[in-house]
Amino acid sequence: MRALWWASMVRGPWYFLVPAAVPGVPGLLMCGFGFGMVLLFAGAANSTMTSYRQRQTPDELMARVAALWSFATTVTQPLFILLGGLVATWAGTRVALYAAAAVMCAAALLLPRTSPSLGSIAAPGPAPGPGPGAAPRTPSHPGSSAAPGA
Repeated sequence: MRALWWASMVRGPWYFLVPAAVPGVPGLLMCGFGFGMVLLFAGAANSTMTSYRQRQTPDELMARVAALWSFATTVTQPLFILLGGLVATWAGTRVALYAAAAVMCAAALLLPRTSPSLGSIAAPGPAPGPGPGAAPRTPSHPGSSAAPGA
């Protein structure tokens, strides 16, 4: 949880280097450095989000959740591109880029900070295992030697 939250929090501020860029080589360096840092922390945030989602999703729902996640991101990306184009047309390119940077920073605040099975980011510790009355998991794939319910 902490890695997800922190990677998302430190990803956002680097977006502000792009609309703040000045003309010429210094601006090119600002954009290059800003995009590089965004990519670094976005990679960390995306991989930890995937791990978190897989850990929180029951096995029997994993394919459905992954399909829904893929569908939702595929559908919303063009909508936000359209929205950004409209904002850039009406208010100007820099305003649209600053607005996008602000939205990316604010998005990190929507992430969960606690989890029923992972605990709070303020109190690290091992994840709890199955309860004392939980039945052991048996392989459910064909060819397994374990009998169901054994």
